[in-house]
Amino acid sequence: MGSNDDTSTRREDGAQPSDALREKDSETKDRTFWQGRSHNELSAEDSRECETNILGFFKVLLEWEAKDRAESEEADGLSLPHDIVDVGAADPE
Repeated sequence: MGSNDDTSTRREDGAQPSDALREKDSETKDRTFWQGRSHNELSAEDSRECETNILGFFKVLLEWEAKDRAESEEADGLSLPHDIVDVGAADPE
């Protein structure tokens, strides 16, 4: 009789259709967010680039903050290891 594994509803990458809908919904929301901040029509790739750029910007801010904090603590004689803040963990790639 019937199997619980209905492969006819799976995509080639193994994801369920609901996963694809969630991914598409997320892309649509992201694109809508960035489109509202642009005068030009944005593609899905433009939206991903905006997201990557803003994440990179905040990563740089975290790196600067960690460096400033370490320099301040060293100047105060409270030298701590520089690897306390792992800014690489915020990397989306």
